[in-house]
Amino acid sequence: MKSIPRNANPTPESPARSAPPGWVDSSNFAEQNGIKAGSTATPQLERLESSLDGDPGTVNWRFTGRSGRLADGTVQRWLSLTADLDAQMTCSRCDEPAPVAVSLAREFLLVADERRAELLDDEAEDYDVLVDDRRFSLTDLLEDECLMALPSFVSHPDCRPVQAEAEPEPARNPFAALAQWRNPEK
Repeated sequence: MKSIPRNANPTPESPARSAPPGWVDSSNFAEQNGIKAGSTATPQLERLESSLDGDPGTVNWRFTGRSGRLADGTVQRWLSLTADLDAQMTCSRCDEPAPVAVSLAREFLLVADERRAELLDDEAEDYDVLVDDRRFSLTDLLEDECLMALPSFVSHPDCRPVQAEAEPEPARNPFAALAQWRNPEK
């Protein structure tokens, strides 16, 4: 997905800022090859916004669902997420806002219950396993994935740590005054 620069007018390639993705029946969404896409300002995603700094950012997101039958007749339901985040975080060197761009693409296998999810999650390498739900929050999933994709260290490319203004004075010897009493001529 392409990122939308701040204050840009929407084009056919970049949707206008919209509400977060909301709720779906995850089984129906997958079976109907559902598609939900949008561009949401980070202040509408409270948990994500609390990890950011500076001007509000933008998350361009796209959810797609698909399903298929295995050889044994079992139906597998899948949910895909792609997202691009353009925002600002605090620079670790100067404590000022620094730009951050994150892109992610994730696949999720939808299963009927927690027990099955735990069993399959250990085997899964290229995807995560989620429990199917009639009231599934795409917004929470989007926020979770964006939060996990944020870098732990952010800095401006040419930023240097703030230098102390002056060197601290060397520590005084607390016994120096006693030495003068001992030898008053010095």
